[in-house]
Amino acid sequence: MAAIWTDLFETMLDSSRDLRWSGRGPGIGRDARIAYSSLIGRYVARAYLTGAAGVCALMPLDEVKCWLRGTRYAIRKDGRGHAADWIGIGTGGLEIAEAKGSFDSGIRSWRSGEPHVLRTAIEQARRTTLVDVNSGRVLPARRWAIASRWGTIQNKRDPTLIVWDPEEEALSLGDYMRLARILLVADLYHVLNQMGHSLGGLQHEREKHTNAVPAFRLRVGDRVLARGFLSIAGPFGIAPIHGRADLRQWNEIAPRTPHLAVLSFSYRYARAVMMGRFDSGVNSEDARVATRNGLTVVWPESREELTLVPD
Repeated sequence: MAAIWTDLFETMLDSSRDLRWSGRGPGIGRDARIAYSSLIGRYVARAYLTGAAGVCALMPLDEVKCWLRGTRYAIRKDGRGHAADWIGIGTGGLEIAEAKGSFDSGIRSWRSGEPHVLRTAIEQARRTTLVDVNSGRVLPARRWAIASRWGTIQNKRDPTLIVWDPEEEALSLGDYMRLARILLVADLYHVLNQMGHSLGGLQHEREKHTNAVPAFRLRVGDRVLARGFLSIAGPFGIAPIHGRADLRQWNEIAPRTPHLAVLSFSYRYARAVMMGRFDSGVNSEDARVATRNGLTVVWPESREELTLVPD
């Protein structure tokens, strides 16, 4: 689905470097604009939290509920109304976040930092809590309410992001380590699943002390990536690389297929998470390579060949 959304957004965006929409913005009619606002607001907020706010894993609330079953923790909602979008873990501890998007073209409330959508997001973040079911204790969390507004060619407004982030007490080390283990494994599971891989081999490897997973070192032109789980992303979707046969196939189609990206999820990072450790490694990015929390994305030149490198 990533390629479909990428192409869709590309047709709706202005050619400037700002995140500015062409015309009046995506969609025709109020219902469509509300739907696009909600979707785009979530993407923008997630990019901010994981790219600039030290959030390492961010999971939808309903998914976290499933992963917390059978543990000492549970999600509670205080009062009536919706809960927050996400629960996560970051360098600052437990993270609870709600995102809102808007196509409002007003000026005053956005300049003062008090648009209605932000107030709604704050209420949702406040009413969402994580509790220790054994003691009934509410865990301290860093709460985020993030409101973003479109900038379009017609309204001439700047793309705007407003963040509400009050200071709260720190999470205890014991709670932090237990929650980090749960949420990082959950995040690892979903990322690898979307890449066409699974945690089964890693779990087997952890129990039997074998090298049971299809993780490889990859050479992209002159660049050699660390050992990882490999996939290719493009207009066809995301396809895993399980060996040299898969790689030969992609090398054949690469010169004829634009917008290819190589994904490599660090074997070392994944194994550390499965062993209950966490090391984000080095996060970096340049024009053709981005690395964050174990995942490296490379956009190869059309003539660069992909080859597996022996360990």
